[in-house]
Amino acid sequence: PGASAKMVETNITTPLESEFGTLPSIDYMTSKSTQGSSQITIRFIFGTDVNEMANKVRAAISAKMSELPD
Repeated sequence: PGASAKMVETNITTPLESEFGTLPSIDYMTSKSTQGSSQITIRFIFGTDVNEMANKVRAAISAKMSELPD
């Protein structure tokens, strides 16, 4: 089973979106929360160094890990 979609949205998706929202060069961000799963898609402005942004996304996730449920 896993957590409900609402719990996933409240406890995982929204906090991560807030953290990702501080990243530079975001064109847009979308998300979908379902039972036991969170999917966040970030599109960066054309010409952005994707390797640098991948590192920043990983760092943002790491920064929030202690606040996310197990």
